[in-house]
Amino acid sequence: MIRALRLYRAQQSGGVTFDDLSGKRPPLASDLRISATQVASLMRQLNEQAMLYRTSRGVHTSALASPDLLLLLAEDVGRHNTLDKIRGASMLRGIATRDRVLLSTGRVSTEMITKVRKMEAPIVMSRTSPTAASVELARAWNMTLIGYVRGRQMRVYAGAERILFGILCKPGMTVPSNTHFDTTRANIEVTGAEALDLPC
Repeated sequence: MIRALRLYRAQQSGGVTFDDLSGKRPPLASDLRISATQVASLMRQLNEQAMLYRTSRGVHTSALASPDLLLLLAEDVGRHNTLDKIRGASMLRGIATRDRVLLSTGRVSTEMITKVRKMEAPIVMSRTSPTAASVELARAWNMTLIGYVRGRQMRVYAGAERILFGILCKPGMTVPSNTHFDTTRANIEVTGAEALDLPC
């Protein structure tokens, strides 16, 4: 018998899920790193290749990527469906999802974090915001979660140690929570941690 877990969301509407959102999955072990410049470049590639969105203005887009290049792209009315399409296409084409980057144009929910965790992709980024619960899961599963990736701006909610900030930091530098990096290259906000040792 499948036990359903009822979730109540910020919109005060209820939903039922049959997936495991408990955070009891083991944390992801991954050496994947990405630079702030690569984050911005990947989101730019996603926006440029979202052809159905340009036509309809009513769909979401997701992509599987290496730190430099989009590997698979999917568009659908439902943002969760785009991840299912990515997973299916990767299986059919023999493209590994482990140690990849997952991009989305939609809000990152707990269901989406769970799907990406199953794909073993340690870095998730979105043009919009994550939910508070998805941030908690990302931290529990040792995943990097980046929101509001727009141009030279981004907000890091979890796993900032995977992001290479280049000229924005010095080796061994400890960065306190809610630190803002303002340069001509990027405006980056790191949130929700006591201190982070950021690699350069």
